[in-house]
Amino acid sequence: MQEGVRTVLNSLRSLGCSIVVFPTTCTEMQNNLSSMLNLPPPKRHGYTHEAMRKGEVMEAYIQVVARNPEKALEAAGIRIKSMTLGQFPNLQRFFSSEQYEDFLSTITWGNDVAAREHDATCLALLMRLREGKHNRDLFRCGFVFVTRNTTFANRSRGYCLQSRLINPVQEGPVVHQRELATIAWLRTGLGAALDIPRTHLIATCDRVLRLRFEVQEAVAATLAQMTPEKIEQFDLLIQDQRSIRKLADETLNDERVVTSENAELLLEAMRQATIAEEKEKLQQEFLDQRARDRRALIAATKALHERDATLDELRAERAEHKVRERRMIERLVQKTNRHVWWVEIAVTGLLIVLGLLAIIDFATGWLKGSLLWQIIAALAGLAGLYHLIAHLLQRPLVGVSNALDWLARRILTWRLRRRDLEDRLSFSQIDIKRGQIEWKAGRDAHVPPTQLPTLGGSRDVKPNNSAPR
Repeated sequence: MQEGVRTVLNSLRSLGCSIVVFPTTCTEMQNNLSSMLNLPPPKRHGYTHEAMRKGEVMEAYIQVVARNPEKALEAAGIRIKSMTLGQFPNLQRFFSSEQYEDFLSTITWGNDVAAREHDATCLALLMRLREGKHNRDLFRCGFVFVTRNTTFANRSRGYCLQSRLINPVQEGPVVHQRELATIAWLRTGLGAALDIPRTHLIATCDRVLRLRFEVQEAVAATLAQMTPEKIEQFDLLIQDQRSIRKLADETLNDERVVTSENAELLLEAMRQATIAEEKEKLQQEFLDQRARDRRALIAATKALHERDATLDELRAERAEHKVRERRMIERLVQKTNRHVWWVEIAVTGLLIVLGLLAIIDFATGWLKGSLLWQIIAALAGLAGLYHLIAHLLQRPLVGVSNALDWLARRILTWRLRRRDLEDRLSFSQIDIKRGQIEWKAGRDAHVPPTQLPTLGGSRDVKPNNSAPR
């Protein structure tokens, strides 16, 4: 509605027209707006209320305009034409006070005396401003009063024709807004824009389809008689544009079709019209949310699959790393066993040689003068004495086997430390006998001692059969 009015006003200004308002019209605006605002929302009606219900204008702004309409009009670029019936006596001959009273007596539309006096005053002032200069071209008449009241436009022209103030080919002093908009479009549109402004067409159609207040009153009265408990629901629905439009469609804007049989049906139709859009909105929100949830589920499932695949890769890499470490540990164990075995062979050979030398010395006395041999013999005697005492006391013996075990442990520890594998092997997992390292059979109940347990199962390691026992 606002866009349509703005388009018409701009077209008129482009033709050189000025938009002015009489002081009596400002008073009429103030009275109408105040009366509308003082009514409860279900009882309000009219163009301003329709604009409020559609959200085109806020109620607070209407209250500001109602307090000072002159200031609001000036802010919109519309000036006030200061003129009353008592001013300019020289112009009263163009529409006398008797003609004013005569026309006022013919006004039958509206129940408000102030509204009827406003219409009569505006006609009188307009005719006086024209000073008898009338024309068949509306824009050459000098002044014209624009209204939305079709009856006022027709009756004022009829009265002027009857009083011989204008002739049939001349434009009347009061024209309807639709007629003025059409003329403005023809003057500014031909040769420029051949399309009627869409906003104006929509606003015109909206005025044609607007629910008549009589229909609203008829439904309210019928419901009050039949189902008084539903009046409050009707008052709430009547504030919604969708339910108003539905009521207008169902009744064809004719209050005579409202009966006690269809009043509740009309109320239900209004209710369904109000909730239909909300239901559609909620359904759309539900579908959108379900689509978002589905996309989120797909993304989460994909992320889980990717995570599982990454974890599987990490587990496989870890398992391979463990297998490589254990293979390396097994090789170090085998290498240590081999080296300690050679040490055992060397020690055994040394003892055999010392035994043979002792036999030769006993038979020939060949080494009796050697200090080194005497030291070796003393050490051998001490060792023999130690073994004799340990056997007699049944104490543990410390000999070559213990030395080999200690040597194997030290060598293996040194090799593991060099390769940063010291924390990968616990000596509780192995047995060392005569310097040979063996895996404990109890470390894994389902694998033999020559197998290394792995993360994914077990892996066979061939025993070192090359080392003689």
